[in-house]
Amino acid sequence: MFQIPGLYLFAIVYYDTSIDAVELKQDQIMTVEFAYLAAATLLTLIIRAAWMLNKVQVRGLGVVVGYPKESKPLSEWGHRLWVAHEDAIQSLVTFAILVIIVEISKLADESTAIAAAVYFWARVLHVLAYVLALRWVKTIAYISGFISQLWLLWILFN
Repeated sequence: MFQIPGLYLFAIVYYDTSIDAVELKQDQIMTVEFAYLAAATLLTLIIRAAWMLNKVQVRGLGVVVGYPKESKPLSEWGHRLWVAHEDAIQSLVTFAILVIIVEISKLADESTAIAAAVYFWARVLHVLAYVLALRWVKTIAYISGFISQLWLLWILFN
């Protein structure tokens, strides 16, 4: 069982070249790269839920489920969380594609596992720094996640 603090993942994605498909195998453990991809996806969903709750809190449920011509702006931290969510989605797409290609190509190694871990924890730090308006921390976290994606790309082409 691969463990990320507070998160347990009990499945593995295993690529079987004989059938050219991705299958779930219960008797094996998820690779580190896929585990961090799952964790990053969960983080993105948590961010979405948090800003949606802020939206309901500020605007009210009736306004949120309707189509108002005008609505109240989110709280400052809620707006920053929304922007962080938008950034997380854009970054997650690239990260997911890179992880999947690395796994299918059987190029995963210790360095790709480290890159996946750096990406995930950089995303966690990025969201926290964005919400707390810590500009330099946010920027450093963003660059760290970007560099980890570049590393995965480097592995693919070398």
